[in-house]
Amino acid sequence: MSTLAGIDLGTTYSALAVLNEIGKAEIVPTFSGDRITPSVVAFLGDKVSVGLEAKNAVNDNPDDVVQFVKREMGNPNMRFPKSTERYSPVEVSAFILKKLKDECVQNGEIKDVVITVPAHFDEVQRKSTMDAGTIAGLNVLGIVNEPTAAALYYSSIAPISGNVVVYDLGGGTFDVTIIKMNGREVDVKTSKGDSHLGGMDFDHELVKLVNKEAKKQFEEEFFPEEFLLDWQDSVLDSETRDFFFSLMGQVERVKKALSVRQSVPLKCVSPLGNFSMEVTREQFEEAISGYIATTEMLVENALEDAKLKRSDIAKVLLVGGSTRIPAIIKSIETFFGFPAEKTVNVDEAVALGAAISAGLKKVFQGGSVSAAIRAEVARTELVEVCNKYFGTLAISFNEALEKDELMNTVILAKNTKLPCSNTEDFATSFENQKRVKVQVTESEERTRNKDDVNIVGTFDIELPAKTPRGSRISITYSYDENQRLSCSVKLANGDVFETELTYNTAGTMSVAEVRRKQASMDDFIVE
Repeated sequence: MSTLAGIDLGTTYSALAVLNEIGKAEIVPTFSGDRITPSVVAFLGDKVSVGLEAKNAVNDNPDDVVQFVKREMGNPNMRFPKSTERYSPVEVSAFILKKLKDECVQNGEIKDVVITVPAHFDEVQRKSTMDAGTIAGLNVLGIVNEPTAAALYYSSIAPISGNVVVYDLGGGTFDVTIIKMNGREVDVKTSKGDSHLGGMDFDHELVKLVNKEAKKQFEEEFFPEEFLLDWQDSVLDSETRDFFFSLMGQVERVKKALSVRQSVPLKCVSPLGNFSMEVTREQFEEAISGYIATTEMLVENALEDAKLKRSDIAKVLLVGGSTRIPAIIKSIETFFGFPAEKTVNVDEAVALGAAISAGLKKVFQGGSVSAAIRAEVARTELVEVCNKYFGTLAISFNEALEKDELMNTVILAKNTKLPCSNTEDFATSFENQKRVKVQVTESEERTRNKDDVNIVGTFDIELPAKTPRGSRISITYSYDENQRLSCSVKLANGDVFETELTYNTAGTMSVAEVRRKQASMDDFIVE
Protein backbone atom coordinates (compact mmCIF):
# COMPACT_ATOMS: atom_id res chain seq x y z
CA MET A 1 0.00 0.00 0.00
CA SER A 2 1.69 3.22 -1.15
CA THR A 3 1.59 6.41 0.90
CA LEU A 4 -1.20 8.86 0.02
CA ALA A 5 0.34 12.21 -0.86
CA GLY A 6 -0.59 15.71 -1.92
CA ILE A 7 1.74 17.89 -3.99
CA ASP A 8 1.59 21.65 -4.17
CA LEU A 9 3.17 22.27 -7.59
CA GLY A 10 3.89 25.96 -7.15
CA THR A 11 5.22 28.67 -9.44
CA THR A 12 8.20 29.42 -7.22
CA TYR A 13 8.15 26.67 -4.56
CA SER A 14 6.67 23.17 -4.35
CA ALA A 15 5.97 20.88 -1.42
CA LEU A 16 4.77 17.35 -0.68
CA ALA A 17 2.64 16.18 2.23
CA VAL A 18 1.31 12.75 3.19
CA LEU A 19 -1.39 11.29 5.36
CA ASN A 20 0.32 9.62 8.31
CA GLU A 21 -0.79 6.39 9.98
CA ILE A 22 -3.62 8.15 11.86
CA GLY A 23 -4.83 10.06 8.82
CA LYS A 24 -3.30 13.44 9.67
CA ALA A 25 -1.54 15.48 7.01
CA GLU A 26 2.14 16.27 7.47
CA ILE A 27 4.88 17.77 5.29
CA VAL A 28 7.66 15.42 4.19
CA PRO A 29 11.07 17.04 3.64
CA THR A 30 13.52 16.15 0.86
CA PHE A 31 16.83 14.35 1.54
CA SER A 32 18.43 17.73 2.22
CA GLY A 33 15.77 18.57 4.82
CA ASP A 34 13.89 21.17 2.75
CA ARG A 35 10.19 21.37 3.58
CA ILE A 36 9.56 23.44 0.46
CA THR A 37 11.56 23.04 -2.75
CA PRO A 38 12.26 25.78 -5.31
CA SER A 39 10.33 24.99 -8.51
CA VAL A 40 13.50 25.45 -10.53
CA VAL A 41 15.05 22.97 -12.97
CA ALA A 42 18.64 23.17 -14.25
CA PHE A 43 19.95 21.11 -17.15
CA LEU A 44 23.65 20.78 -16.32
CA GLY A 45 25.34 18.42 -18.75
CA ASP A 46 23.79 14.96 -18.42
CA LYS A 47 22.32 15.80 -15.02
CA VAL A 48 18.96 17.38 -14.24
CA SER A 49 19.00 19.36 -11.01
CA VAL A 50 15.81 20.44 -9.22
CA GLY A 51 15.47 22.75 -6.25
CA LEU A 52 18.00 24.89 -4.42
CA GLU A 53 21.02 23.72 -6.45
CA ALA A 54 19.17 24.57 -9.64
CA LYS A 55 18.17 27.97 -8.28
CA ASN A 56 21.79 28.69 -7.32
CA ALA A 57 22.87 27.81 -10.86
CA VAL A 58 20.90 30.75 -12.30
CA ASN A 59 23.76 33.21 -11.84
CA ASP A 60 26.32 31.08 -13.70
CA ASN A 61 24.12 29.22 -16.19
CA PRO A 62 20.94 31.26 -16.78
CA ASP A 63 20.28 29.72 -20.19
CA ASP A 64 20.36 26.21 -18.69
CA VAL A 65 17.88 26.99 -15.89
CA VAL A 66 14.07 26.99 -16.03
CA GLN A 67 12.06 29.03 -13.52
CA PHE A 68 8.35 29.88 -13.22
CA VAL A 69 7.35 27.05 -15.60
CA LYS A 70 3.85 26.92 -14.10
CA ARG A 71 2.97 30.17 -15.85
CA GLU A 72 3.56 28.45 -19.19
CA MET A 73 1.48 25.35 -18.47
CA GLY A 74 -0.75 24.77 -21.49
CA ASN A 75 1.36 27.04 -23.74
CA PRO A 76 2.01 25.03 -26.94
CA ASN A 77 4.80 27.30 -28.14
CA MET A 78 7.03 27.34 -25.06
CA ARG A 79 10.11 25.12 -24.86
CA PHE A 80 12.90 25.10 -22.25
CA PRO A 81 15.81 25.65 -21.74
CA LYS A 82 17.60 27.77 -24.33
CA SER A 83 20.90 25.89 -24.52
CA THR A 84 20.17 22.14 -24.76
CA GLU A 85 17.44 19.74 -25.85
CA ARG A 86 14.09 21.50 -25.51
CA TYR A 87 11.34 20.41 -23.13
CA SER A 88 7.69 21.42 -22.85
CA PRO A 89 6.25 22.97 -19.66
CA VAL A 90 4.63 19.59 -18.93
CA GLU A 91 7.97 17.78 -19.07
CA VAL A 92 9.77 20.40 -16.96
CA SER A 93 6.98 20.16 -14.37
CA ALA A 94 7.42 16.37 -14.41
CA PHE A 95 11.06 16.80 -13.34
CA ILE A 96 9.92 18.81 -10.30
CA LEU A 97 7.34 16.17 -9.42
CA LYS A 98 9.87 13.37 -9.86
CA LYS A 99 12.26 15.12 -7.48
CA LEU A 100 9.56 15.23 -4.79
CA LYS A 101 8.43 11.66 -5.51
CA ASP A 102 11.95 10.24 -5.24
CA GLU A 103 13.12 12.20 -2.18
CA CYS A 104 10.09 12.67 0.09
CA VAL A 105 9.99 8.99 1.06
CA GLN A 106 10.67 8.92 4.79
CA ASN A 107 7.02 7.90 5.37
CA GLY A 108 6.98 5.39 2.52
CA GLU A 109 6.99 5.17 -1.27
CA ILE A 110 5.13 8.00 -3.02
CA LYS A 111 2.77 6.73 -5.70
CA ASP A 112 -0.87 7.80 -5.21
CA VAL A 113 -1.08 11.60 -5.31
CA VAL A 114 -3.34 14.58 -5.76
CA ILE A 115 -1.68 17.59 -7.41
CA THR A 116 -2.87 21.14 -6.85
CA VAL A 117 -3.70 23.76 -9.49
CA PRO A 118 -4.86 27.38 -9.31
CA ALA A 119 -8.64 27.63 -9.20
CA HIS A 120 -8.63 29.65 -12.43
CA PHE A 121 -6.68 27.01 -14.44
CA ASP A 122 -8.50 26.03 -17.62
CA GLU A 123 -9.24 22.59 -19.05
CA VAL A 124 -5.95 22.30 -20.96
CA GLN A 125 -3.84 23.44 -18.00
CA ARG A 126 -5.55 20.89 -15.76
CA LYS A 127 -4.94 18.06 -18.23
CA SER A 128 -1.32 19.17 -18.61
CA THR A 129 -0.78 19.09 -14.84
CA MET A 130 -2.16 15.57 -14.59
CA ASP A 131 0.00 14.50 -17.55
CA ALA A 132 3.09 15.88 -15.78
CA GLY A 133 2.32 13.71 -12.76
CA THR A 134 1.91 10.60 -14.89
CA ILE A 135 5.19 11.27 -16.72
CA ALA A 136 6.91 11.59 -13.32
CA GLY A 137 5.77 8.05 -12.50
CA LEU A 138 2.93 8.98 -10.18
CA ASN A 139 -0.56 7.55 -10.01
CA VAL A 140 -2.52 10.79 -10.19
CA LEU A 141 -5.74 10.26 -8.26
CA GLY A 142 -6.87 13.71 -9.36
CA ILE A 143 -6.26 17.41 -8.96
CA VAL A 144 -7.61 19.91 -6.48
CA ASN A 145 -7.81 23.69 -6.55
CA GLU A 146 -5.19 25.31 -4.33
CA PRO A 147 -7.62 27.45 -2.27
CA THR A 148 -9.86 24.42 -1.75
CA ALA A 149 -6.91 22.36 -0.55
CA ALA A 150 -5.97 25.10 1.91
CA ALA A 151 -9.55 25.21 3.22
CA LEU A 152 -9.47 21.43 3.75
CA TYR A 153 -6.37 21.80 5.89
CA TYR A 154 -7.65 24.80 7.85
CA SER A 155 -10.86 22.90 8.63
CA SER A 156 -8.88 19.85 9.78
CA ILE A 157 -7.09 21.76 12.55
CA ALA A 158 -9.92 23.95 13.85
CA PRO A 159 -13.68 24.02 13.16
CA ILE A 160 -14.77 26.97 11.02
CA SER A 161 -18.36 28.04 10.40
CA GLY A 162 -19.77 30.60 8.02
CA ASN A 163 -18.75 32.19 4.72
CA VAL A 164 -14.99 32.16 4.30
CA VAL A 165 -12.66 33.85 1.81
CA VAL A 166 -9.49 31.93 0.93
CA TYR A 167 -6.97 34.56 -0.19
CA ASP A 168 -4.23 32.72 -2.07
CA LEU A 169 -1.32 34.89 -3.20
CA GLY A 170 1.76 32.89 -4.08
CA GLY A 171 4.86 33.35 -6.16
CA GLY A 172 3.13 33.54 -9.50
CA THR A 173 -0.65 33.43 -9.25
CA PHE A 174 -3.54 34.85 -7.25
CA ASP A 175 -6.82 33.14 -6.42
CA VAL A 176 -9.70 34.25 -4.26
CA THR A 177 -12.25 31.57 -3.41
CA ILE A 178 -15.44 31.92 -1.39
CA ILE A 179 -16.44 28.86 0.59
CA LYS A 180 -19.33 28.03 2.92
CA MET A 181 -17.80 26.09 5.81
CA ASN A 182 -19.38 24.18 8.66
CA GLY A 183 -16.79 22.30 10.67
CA ARG A 184 -15.25 19.80 8.24
CA GLU A 185 -17.82 20.56 5.52
CA VAL A 186 -16.25 22.59 2.70
CA ASP A 187 -18.77 23.91 0.16
CA VAL A 188 -17.10 25.99 -2.56
CA LYS A 189 -19.21 28.81 -4.02
CA THR A 190 -17.01 30.59 -6.56
CA SER A 191 -13.45 31.60 -7.48
CA LYS A 192 -11.70 34.41 -9.29
CA GLY A 193 -8.03 34.61 -10.19
CA ASP A 194 -5.14 36.05 -12.13
CA SER A 195 -2.37 33.87 -13.57
CA HIS A 196 0.12 36.75 -13.70
CA LEU A 197 -0.11 38.23 -10.22
CA GLY A 198 2.27 37.06 -7.53
CA GLY A 199 5.60 37.46 -5.80
CA MET A 200 7.65 37.26 -8.99
CA ASP A 201 5.74 40.27 -10.34
CA PHE A 202 6.59 42.16 -7.17
CA ASP A 203 10.25 41.23 -7.72
CA HIS A 204 10.07 42.74 -11.20
CA GLU A 205 8.70 45.98 -9.77
CA LEU A 206 11.74 46.14 -7.50
CA VAL A 207 13.99 45.60 -10.52
CA LYS A 208 12.27 48.57 -12.17
CA LEU A 209 13.01 50.66 -9.07
CA VAL A 210 16.66 49.65 -9.27
CA ASN A 211 16.68 50.49 -12.98
CA LYS A 212 15.41 54.02 -12.27
CA GLU A 213 18.03 54.52 -9.58
CA ALA A 214 20.73 53.34 -12.00
CA LYS A 215 19.63 56.09 -14.39
CA LYS A 216 20.29 58.63 -11.63
CA GLN A 217 23.66 57.20 -10.63
CA PHE A 218 25.10 56.30 -14.04
CA GLU A 219 22.90 58.36 -16.41
CA GLU A 220 22.11 55.03 -18.02
CA GLU A 221 19.67 52.25 -17.17
CA PHE A 222 20.79 48.69 -16.52
CA PHE A 223 18.10 47.23 -18.79
CA PRO A 224 16.07 48.55 -21.74
CA GLU A 225 12.36 48.93 -21.08
CA GLU A 226 11.40 46.30 -23.69
CA PHE A 227 13.53 43.73 -21.85
CA LEU A 228 11.73 44.30 -18.56
CA LEU A 229 8.39 43.90 -20.36
CA ASP A 230 9.35 40.50 -21.82
CA TRP A 231 12.59 39.31 -20.25
CA GLN A 232 12.16 35.64 -21.21
CA ASP A 233 12.13 36.26 -24.96
CA SER A 234 14.29 39.38 -25.17
CA VAL A 235 17.89 39.19 -26.35
CA LEU A 236 20.66 40.88 -24.33
CA ASP A 237 24.40 40.52 -24.21
CA SER A 238 25.43 37.74 -21.85
CA GLU A 239 26.93 40.06 -19.21
CA THR A 240 23.72 42.10 -18.85
CA ARG A 241 21.52 39.01 -18.88
CA ASP A 242 23.64 37.31 -16.20
CA PHE A 243 23.44 40.48 -14.11
CA PHE A 244 19.65 40.49 -14.43
CA PHE A 245 19.32 37.00 -12.96
CA SER A 246 21.74 37.87 -10.17
CA LEU A 247 19.73 41.00 -9.42
CA MET A 248 16.47 39.03 -9.36
CA GLY A 249 17.88 36.90 -6.55
CA GLN A 250 18.89 40.00 -4.61
CA VAL A 251 15.55 41.80 -4.95
CA GLU A 252 13.73 38.66 -3.79
CA ARG A 253 15.76 38.80 -0.57
CA VAL A 254 15.08 42.54 -0.26
CA LYS A 255 11.35 41.94 -0.72
CA LYS A 256 11.27 39.35 2.06
CA ALA A 257 13.31 41.56 4.38
CA LEU A 258 10.91 44.48 3.82
CA SER A 259 8.19 42.43 5.49
CA VAL A 260 9.97 42.95 8.81
CA ARG A 261 12.04 46.09 8.18
CA GLN A 262 11.25 49.61 6.98
CA SER A 263 14.26 49.79 4.65
CA VAL A 264 16.87 47.39 3.25
CA PRO A 265 20.19 48.17 1.54
CA LEU A 266 20.88 46.71 -1.90
CA LYS A 267 24.46 46.60 -3.15
CA CYS A 268 25.89 44.93 -6.23
CA VAL A 269 28.59 45.08 -8.87
CA SER A 270 26.83 45.95 -12.13
CA PRO A 271 28.06 46.17 -15.72
CA LEU A 272 28.05 49.95 -15.20
CA GLY A 273 30.00 49.90 -11.93
CA ASN A 274 29.45 49.52 -8.19
CA PHE A 275 25.81 50.19 -7.31
CA SER A 276 24.04 50.73 -4.00
CA MET A 277 20.67 52.03 -2.89
CA GLU A 278 18.37 51.90 0.13
CA VAL A 279 15.02 50.35 -0.74
CA THR A 280 12.21 51.47 1.57
CA ARG A 281 8.99 49.67 2.36
CA GLU A 282 7.12 52.79 1.20
CA GLN A 283 8.79 52.59 -2.22
CA PHE A 284 7.99 48.90 -2.52
CA GLU A 285 4.36 49.33 -1.51
CA GLU A 286 3.89 52.14 -4.02
CA ALA A 287 5.46 49.98 -6.74
CA ILE A 288 3.04 47.08 -6.15
CA SER A 289 -0.05 49.21 -5.43
CA GLY A 290 -1.57 48.42 -8.82
CA TYR A 291 -1.35 44.69 -8.15
CA ILE A 292 -2.95 45.15 -4.74
CA ALA A 293 -5.80 47.09 -6.35
CA THR A 294 -6.31 44.17 -8.74
CA THR A 295 -6.58 41.70 -5.86
CA GLU A 296 -9.23 43.90 -4.24
CA MET A 297 -11.18 44.06 -7.51
CA LEU A 298 -11.08 40.27 -7.86
CA VAL A 299 -12.26 39.83 -4.26
CA GLU A 300 -15.16 42.21 -5.01
CA ASN A 301 -16.01 40.27 -8.18
CA ALA A 302 -16.01 36.97 -6.28
CA LEU A 303 -18.37 38.41 -3.68
CA GLU A 304 -20.71 39.57 -6.46
CA ASP A 305 -20.66 36.10 -8.06
CA ALA A 306 -21.48 34.53 -4.69
CA LYS A 307 -24.19 37.16 -4.07
CA LEU A 308 -22.56 38.14 -0.79
CA LYS A 309 -21.54 41.39 0.89
CA ARG A 310 -18.30 42.06 2.73
CA SER A 311 -20.21 41.86 6.00
CA ASP A 312 -21.30 38.30 5.16
CA ILE A 313 -17.73 37.01 5.41
CA ALA A 314 -16.79 35.43 8.75
CA LYS A 315 -13.09 34.75 8.15
CA VAL A 316 -10.29 35.32 5.64
CA LEU A 317 -7.82 32.45 5.37
CA LEU A 318 -4.34 33.27 4.04
CA VAL A 319 -2.41 31.04 1.65
CA GLY A 320 0.87 31.65 -0.17
CA GLY A 321 4.14 33.29 0.83
CA SER A 322 3.23 36.70 -0.61
CA THR A 323 0.49 37.11 2.01
CA ARG A 324 3.29 37.93 4.49
CA ILE A 325 3.75 41.34 2.83
CA PRO A 326 2.46 44.01 5.27
CA ALA A 327 0.68 45.96 2.49
CA ILE A 328 -1.27 42.82 1.55
CA ILE A 329 -2.23 42.18 5.18
CA LYS A 330 -3.34 45.81 5.55
CA SER A 331 -5.35 45.67 2.30
CA ILE A 332 -7.30 42.64 3.49
CA GLU A 333 -8.00 44.13 6.93
CA THR A 334 -9.13 47.44 5.42
CA PHE A 335 -11.34 45.69 2.88
CA PHE A 336 -13.15 43.41 5.35
CA GLY A 337 -12.77 45.38 8.59
CA PHE A 338 -11.05 42.58 10.48
CA PRO A 339 -7.64 40.82 10.31
CA ALA A 340 -7.09 37.62 8.38
CA GLU A 341 -6.37 34.29 10.07
CA LYS A 342 -2.67 33.53 10.67
CA THR A 343 -2.93 30.11 12.27
CA VAL A 344 -1.08 27.99 9.67
CA ASN A 345 2.14 28.04 7.70
CA VAL A 346 1.01 29.76 4.49
CA ASP A 347 3.77 28.02 2.48
CA GLU A 348 2.60 24.53 3.47
CA ALA A 349 -1.19 24.72 3.81
CA VAL A 350 -1.92 23.83 0.16
CA ALA A 351 0.24 20.68 0.14
CA LEU A 352 -1.24 19.58 3.48
CA GLY A 353 -4.77 20.04 2.16
CA ALA A 354 -3.88 18.18 -1.02
CA ALA A 355 -2.91 15.17 1.10
CA ILE A 356 -6.36 15.25 2.70
CA SER A 357 -7.86 15.47 -0.80
CA ALA A 358 -5.83 12.39 -1.77
CA GLY A 359 -7.46 10.48 1.07
CA LEU A 360 -10.91 11.64 -0.03
CA LYS A 361 -10.32 10.62 -3.64
CA LYS A 362 -8.77 7.27 -2.76
CA VAL A 363 -11.76 6.32 -0.61
CA PHE A 364 -14.24 7.66 -3.20
CA GLN A 365 -12.53 5.64 -5.93
CA GLY A 366 -12.80 2.46 -3.82
CA GLY A 367 -9.09 2.17 -3.08
CA SER A 368 -7.55 0.36 -0.14
CA VAL A 369 -6.69 2.57 2.85
CA SER A 370 -6.13 1.92 6.54
CA ALA A 371 -9.06 2.03 8.95
CA ALA A 372 -7.58 5.12 10.63
CA ILE A 373 -7.32 7.03 7.35
CA ARG A 374 -10.82 5.96 6.32
CA ALA A 375 -12.23 7.16 9.66
CA GLU A 376 -10.40 10.49 9.44
CA VAL A 377 -11.45 11.07 5.83
CA ALA A 378 -15.06 10.29 6.69
CA ARG A 379 -15.13 13.43 8.85
CA THR A 380 -14.53 15.65 5.79
CA GLU A 381 -17.06 16.61 3.15
CA LEU A 382 -16.11 18.58 0.03
CA VAL A 383 -18.32 20.14 -2.63
CA GLU A 384 -16.57 21.84 -5.57
CA VAL A 385 -18.03 23.87 -8.43
CA CYS A 386 -17.57 24.21 -12.16
CA ASN A 387 -14.90 26.88 -12.62
CA LYS A 388 -15.80 28.03 -16.16
CA TYR A 389 -18.74 28.27 -18.54
CA PHE A 390 -18.61 25.43 -21.08
CA GLY A 391 -20.59 25.50 -24.29
CA THR A 392 -20.49 24.90 -28.02
CA LEU A 393 -20.77 26.88 -31.23
CA ALA A 394 -23.88 26.40 -33.34
CA ILE A 395 -25.94 28.28 -35.91
CA SER A 396 -28.53 30.24 -33.95
CA PHE A 397 -30.91 33.12 -34.57
CA ASN A 398 -29.43 36.43 -33.46
CA GLU A 399 -32.43 38.48 -32.40
CA ALA A 400 -30.45 41.72 -32.31
CA LEU A 401 -29.31 41.32 -35.93
CA GLU A 402 -32.40 39.35 -36.99
CA LYS A 403 -30.40 36.69 -38.80
CA ASP A 404 -28.84 33.28 -38.29
CA GLU A 405 -25.17 33.20 -37.36
CA LEU A 406 -22.61 31.11 -35.49
CA MET A 407 -23.12 31.73 -31.78
CA ASN A 408 -22.07 30.25 -28.45
CA THR A 409 -24.54 28.22 -26.41
CA VAL A 410 -23.67 27.53 -22.75
CA ILE A 411 -24.21 23.91 -21.73
CA LEU A 412 -22.58 23.90 -18.29
CA ALA A 413 -22.79 27.03 -16.16
CA LYS A 414 -19.97 28.29 -13.96
CA ASN A 415 -20.38 27.59 -10.21
CA THR A 416 -22.59 24.54 -10.79
CA LYS A 417 -21.93 22.01 -8.03
CA LEU A 418 -19.78 19.01 -9.00
CA PRO A 419 -20.09 16.45 -10.33
CA CYS A 420 -22.52 17.86 -12.85
CA SER A 421 -23.97 17.05 -16.24
CA ASN A 422 -26.29 18.83 -18.65
CA THR A 423 -27.74 18.23 -22.10
CA GLU A 424 -28.73 20.75 -24.77
CA ASP A 425 -30.49 19.91 -28.04
CA PHE A 426 -29.33 21.16 -31.44
CA ALA A 427 -30.24 20.26 -35.00
CA THR A 428 -28.54 19.53 -38.33
CA SER A 429 -28.28 22.56 -40.63
CA PHE A 430 -28.94 21.06 -44.06
CA GLU A 431 -30.24 18.01 -45.93
CA ASN A 432 -28.02 14.93 -46.11
CA GLN A 433 -25.52 16.41 -43.65
CA LYS A 434 -22.67 13.91 -43.35
CA ARG A 435 -20.98 14.97 -40.13
CA VAL A 436 -21.18 17.32 -37.20
CA LYS A 437 -18.19 18.97 -35.59
CA VAL A 438 -18.69 19.77 -31.91
CA GLN A 439 -16.54 22.72 -30.85
CA VAL A 440 -16.15 22.85 -27.07
CA THR A 441 -15.96 26.40 -25.74
CA GLU A 442 -14.76 27.76 -22.42
CA SER A 443 -15.26 31.23 -20.97
CA GLU A 444 -15.08 33.21 -17.72
CA GLU A 445 -18.43 34.90 -18.33
CA ARG A 446 -21.70 33.71 -19.84
CA THR A 447 -21.75 34.88 -23.45
CA ARG A 448 -23.34 34.21 -26.82
CA ASN A 449 -20.58 35.96 -28.74
CA LYS A 450 -18.29 33.42 -30.43
CA ASP A 451 -15.39 35.88 -30.27
CA ASP A 452 -15.52 35.98 -26.45
CA VAL A 453 -14.87 32.26 -25.90
CA ASN A 454 -11.86 29.99 -26.05
CA ILE A 455 -12.31 26.87 -28.18
CA VAL A 456 -10.84 24.15 -25.98
CA GLY A 457 -11.17 21.31 -28.46
CA THR A 458 -13.38 19.44 -30.88
CA PHE A 459 -14.74 16.04 -31.72
CA ASP A 460 -16.29 14.89 -35.01
CA ILE A 461 -19.35 12.69 -35.40
CA GLU A 462 -20.26 10.81 -38.60
CA LEU A 463 -23.99 11.08 -39.31
CA PRO A 464 -26.14 8.33 -40.85
CA ALA A 465 -26.74 8.50 -44.58
CA LYS A 466 -29.58 10.77 -45.76
CA THR A 467 -29.88 12.59 -42.43
CA PRO A 468 -32.59 15.22 -42.97
CA ARG A 469 -32.23 18.89 -42.11
CA GLY A 470 -33.40 19.67 -38.57
CA SER A 471 -32.54 16.24 -37.12
CA ARG A 472 -32.04 16.47 -33.38
CA ILE A 473 -28.50 16.25 -31.95
CA SER A 474 -28.26 16.13 -28.15
CA ILE A 475 -24.93 17.20 -26.70
CA THR A 476 -24.12 16.29 -23.10
CA TYR A 477 -21.26 17.76 -21.08
CA SER A 478 -20.18 16.24 -17.78
CA TYR A 479 -17.73 17.78 -15.32
CA ASP A 480 -16.14 15.59 -12.66
CA GLU A 481 -14.66 16.23 -9.21
CA ASN A 482 -11.25 16.91 -10.78
CA GLN A 483 -12.82 19.67 -12.88
CA ARG A 484 -12.19 17.74 -16.08
CA LEU A 485 -14.69 17.77 -18.92
CA SER A 486 -16.17 14.88 -20.91
CA CYS A 487 -18.62 15.06 -23.80
CA SER A 488 -21.09 12.80 -25.56
CA VAL A 489 -23.49 13.14 -28.49
CA LYS A 490 -26.84 11.39 -29.00
CA LEU A 491 -28.42 11.36 -32.46
CA ALA A 492 -32.11 11.26 -33.33
CA ASN A 493 -31.87 7.53 -34.15
CA GLY A 494 -30.61 6.78 -30.63
CA ASP A 495 -26.91 6.33 -31.47
CA VAL A 496 -24.62 7.65 -28.72
CA PHE A 497 -21.01 8.74 -29.29
CA GLU A 498 -18.55 9.20 -26.45
CA THR A 499 -15.30 10.32 -28.03
CA GLU A 500 -12.11 11.55 -26.43
CA LEU A 501 -11.85 15.29 -26.83
CA THR A 502 -9.28 16.42 -29.41
CA TYR A 503 -7.66 19.46 -27.83
CA ASN A 504 -6.99 22.45 -30.04
CA THR A 505 -3.83 23.36 -28.14
CA ALA A 506 -0.85 21.77 -29.85
CA GLY A 507 0.98 21.41 -26.55
CA THR A 508 -1.39 18.80 -25.12
CA MET A 509 -0.31 15.17 -25.18
CA SER A 510 -2.15 12.04 -26.23
CA VAL A 511 -2.23 9.02 -23.91
CA ALA A 512 0.44 7.36 -26.06
CA GLU A 513 2.70 10.43 -25.90
CA VAL A 514 2.38 10.60 -22.12
CA ARG A 515 3.38 6.94 -21.85
CA ARG A 516 6.42 7.49 -24.10
CA LYS A 517 7.54 10.47 -22.01
CA GLN A 518 7.02 8.47 -18.82
CA ALA A 519 9.23 5.66 -20.14
CA SER A 520 11.99 8.09 -21.12
CA MET A 521 11.93 9.76 -17.69
CA ASP A 522 13.84 6.79 -16.26
CA ASP A 523 16.84 7.82 -18.38
CA PHE A 524 17.31 10.95 -16.25
CA ILE A 525 19.02 11.26 -12.90
CA VAL A 526 17.09 14.00 -11.12
CA GLU A 527 18.91 15.49 -8.15
